This record gives sequence, C-alpha cells and structure tokens, in this order.
Amino acid sequence: MTTPTTSTARSRAYRKRLAEKGATTICVAVDGDTALRLRNIAREHKQSMGDVLKMGALLAQRALAQPAPGAAE
Repeated sequence: MTTPTTSTARSRAYRKRLAEKGATTICVAVDGDTALRLRNIAREHKQSMGDVLKMGALLAQRALAQPAPGAAE
C-alpha cells in the first residue's frame, strides 16, 4: 500500500522530474482568447501546452527575424 502524498509533495516531485529532463517552469499571463486558443491547439493536436508554446516561440522567432513587408533595408 502506498502512502498518500500531499499536493505540495506531488508538485515538488513533478517539478523535480521536469528539472531532470531539462525543463523549466514559467508563469505567463495572456488574455482569455489567447489562453483558449493555446488550450484548443494542445487538445486538438494531442500535444502538451509546453510543446505548443515551444513551437509558438520558434515560429515567432522565425517571423520576427524576417524584415517586415515593404520595410526599407
């Protein structure tokens, strides 16, 4: 029989497992529409929210690295 754990202990263990995988926990504040969109993308594509945010960051970096259309060089 396993000993019941507190939510604090479970959270601590979860963060430790993430750290062992090289992951970092962040807190991001976004508007409600963006939060809903991110959740829907994760659910529809069977991905974690972290994976969706990782891909979003890569796409943003790519888009921002290109000059804006019509911008003078």
